[in-house]
Amino acid sequence: NVTLIDEVPIYVSRSLTGYGQDHGGLRTLLKNPSETPVKIIFYESLPWFMRLYLSTLTVESTDPSINRDTILESMYYSPAKDREKPAHIEFLLEIPPLTTVTFSYQFDKTLLQFAEYPPDANHGFEIEAAIITIVSPKLYQLRTSTLLLLLSTPDFSMPYNVIIITSTVMGLIFGVMFNLLLKRVVTLEEADKILVERSIKYKLLVLKQHVLRKIGLTS
Repeated sequence: NVTLIDEVPIYVSRSLTGYGQDHGGLRTLLKNPSETPVKIIFYESLPWFMRLYLSTLTVESTDPSINRDTILESMYYSPAKDREKPAHIEFLLEIPPLTTVTFSYQFDKTLLQFAEYPPDANHGFEIEAAIITIVSPKLYQLRTSTLLLLLSTPDFSMPYNVIIITSTVMGLIFGVMFNLLLKRVVTLEEADKILVERSIKYKLLVLKQHVLRKIGLTS
C-alpha cells in the first residue's frame, strides 16, 4: 500500500538574528508554494527576559506590489510580566500565492538573577516553538523548531572566590586578636631576663635530677 502525503500548504523557517549580549532579533519566513492564497494564524509565546519592541516589526514580501496591510490583517499582543508570565503574540496573515513573506522584530536581552540560571547556562535558553494554524484553503496546523537564546552569564566561580578571600581575612583577623588577648607583650630587656631565668631554672632542674639519681632516689 502506498500512502499519499498531501503537500504542505506552507513552509516556515524561524531563526534568531543579531549578535551581542544586549540586543537580538527574531525572524520568521513563510513561503506559500501553491497558486491560491493561504490564510494563517501565527502564534508564539516568548519568555519575559526577551523584551520585545513591536515598533520594530517589519513585514516584507518577494512581491514588491504587496504591502504590509495586505498581508497583516490583524495582530494581538499580550506583554510579559517580569518573572510572572511570558509574552504572547498572535498574527492573522494572508500569504499571497507563490510568495514568500518575512516578518521580524527586535528585542532586548534581560539580565537574570544569579539563582535563575539553569545548571548549564552556557548551553542557552530554549525558546518555545511557534504554532501556525492554516485557516484556509484547508485546516492544517504545524509547529516550528525551538530556538536557543544565549544570554549574558556571570562568572559562577566568583562566589567561591569571595568565600575563600573572606575566610582568609577572617582567619587573619582572628589570629591577630587571639595573640593580642592571650599573649603577654614585654620589652626586649624583659624578654632577655625571662630567658635567663628560665635557663637557670632548667639547669637547676637538670642538676637536681642528676643528684637524685646518684643517691638512688630516682631511677
